[in-house]
Amino acid sequence: MEGPHSLRHWIRGLDEGEGLYWPYEDNGLVERTVTEERIRYFVANPPEDTRAWTRAMVLRAVSPEEIELVDWDSIRVKVEGRSYWPLYRTLILADPLGFAKAEAEPVFRQAATIGQLVDGLEDLAAGGAPEDRLPEPQRGQQVCGQRN
Repeated sequence: MEGPHSLRHWIRGLDEGEGLYWPYEDNGLVERTVTEERIRYFVANPPEDTRAWTRAMVLRAVSPEEIELVDWDSIRVKVEGRSYWPLYRTLILADPLGFAKAEAEPVFRQAATIGQLVDGLEDLAAGGAPEDRLPEPQRGQQVCGQRN
């Protein structure tokens, strides 16, 4: 045995053929509660009722070069500064049930820049109305990586 970390990985391993789950499933000892179709859906689509939705949408909205750090509860992005040096902004996603699609989607629709996106999401975290701060995008305007 290689130690407790290896044991945990062997017990909880999710890779097909690794971990205890797969032999149990092969022998009919576990009850499937989620269909393969639903699993495939969530591999590409975050749950809409948690911060995972906002985290995924931020990652989709900005280029990889603009992402400095991603964690469960925070994202640090590089935004254009007023000088040669970039400015880094950290978005705190402390509440696992906050930043759901219903409340955060308007911020994504209205933000024309990464800075505006972070501003709007920070306002949302503070309980403010993000639309008070962001201008309405014009038709055809680039909105955080997507054409409006």
